[in-house]
Amino acid sequence: MKIGIVGYPSVGGSGFVASSVALELSKRNHEVHFFSFDCPYLLRNSESDNLRVHVVNCDQYPLFKYPDYTTHLANKLIEVSAENGLDVMNVHYAIPHAVSAYLAKQITGVPYVVTLHGTEVHTLGDKKEFKPVLEKMIADADAVTAVCDFLAKEASRIWNVDGIRTIKNFIDYQNLSEVEREAKVDLSRPSLVHVSNYRSIKRVNDLVEGMIYILDEIPSAKLNLIGDGPELPNLNSRICELGLENSIKCWGFQDNLSPFFRFSDLFVLSSDMEGAPLTFLEAMFYGLPIVASDVGGVNELVLNGITGYTFERGNIKDYAQRVIQILKDDQKHQCMRSEAKSFVMKNHLPETIMPQYEQLFEEVALR
Repeated sequence: MKIGIVGYPSVGGSGFVASSVALELSKRNHEVHFFSFDCPYLLRNSESDNLRVHVVNCDQYPLFKYPDYTTHLANKLIEVSAENGLDVMNVHYAIPHAVSAYLAKQITGVPYVVTLHGTEVHTLGDKKEFKPVLEKMIADADAVTAVCDFLAKEASRIWNVDGIRTIKNFIDYQNLSEVEREAKVDLSRPSLVHVSNYRSIKRVNDLVEGMIYILDEIPSAKLNLIGDGPELPNLNSRICELGLENSIKCWGFQDNLSPFFRFSDLFVLSSDMEGAPLTFLEAMFYGLPIVASDVGGVNELVLNGITGYTFERGNIKDYAQRVIQILKDDQKHQCMRSEAKSFVMKNHLPETIMPQYEQLFEEVALR
């Protein structure tokens, strides 16, 4: 098949999934065209003859306050479809990609599939600034998928649409294994690790405050914060106020998370809302149990007492107790490590997930 994939060029989240889907489809001998405003990190060194990246350039016109990416993307989809005869378009993250795909379909007739990832549903989907347009784009899509059951149900409720399929996220374990052999990082143990974009919705301050309780029971514990974002300066100030500089380290943005997962003991997260965090799968692949707030689609990955624990959102003491409970029981910790990796290997590898994408694309193209 000839498939157009649209996604953000970001390292994590929807952009990483879109890039991964494109790579895997190219390995399966499909002709893949990837569209974004920059070349994604994952695709920069691709040597596949079946994969082309189309960078969408937005010319700035003096009349416009902001560049019009939506229209430029639609035009690029139309252009590439006319030249190559695309069979289907798959857009990852609905805003604004679904609008561009809708416009392209009106001119080319090429069907489009929307893949929902998270905030475009649970954070933005019901807002008056987005809802009417998203409702139309989702209703007119030839198929809609979501990366977890929670998002599928939320999207159905918010936009009053049926038939959304769940196609779960996956990780390329072979690529992770290659990276693992090359990278090392020196972390004190026991080590907790957190990765995010440090927005207020992530509630990372709860993890910082929780260290006070954790250190009472496990004085040698360390919290490693990976990533960058708007809340990080405030977090650094709070860490200093609490005198936790020796127990919490901010590493900033890292394009390779494997060594941090390999040399840590737990992955922790305290968000107000989540869909299906891709970092969970990477951490679990390395045998890290997850301790996370019980929100959104988290409980589809964190099976209480098996692959980790969930806690009530905002309950810092409950969070700390869950961490302590695992780290002070070596037998439980080792058992959870094994279960976490087994869960990923059974449910979230390309061999399991990609045939679902292929089947759906074939169904849509033949309608």
